Amino acid sequence: PREICFDTSEYLWVISGQSDVIKYEILSSGNLSVPLLTIPQLNSPLALAVSPNNYKLMVMEGGTSQQIKVFSNYS
Repeated sequence: PREICFDTSEYLWVISGQSDVIKYEILSSGNLSVPLLTIPQLNSPLALAVSPNNYKLMVMEGGTSQQIKVFSNYS
């Protein structure tokens, strides 16, 4: 993983590879669940943040788009 963050529901968000952001649950065993949600084909994601109300995930892209993209944390 390149960058990680937790949301307020204690799910783990991970930048994986050069273009994907993946959401995981941390199981009671300490292992990660299977991916719960994948946001594919982003343009070189650099950083992640979750809104204080836990509704939105923000992803900063560092590729040619140079944008902050906002996604629902629940779908």
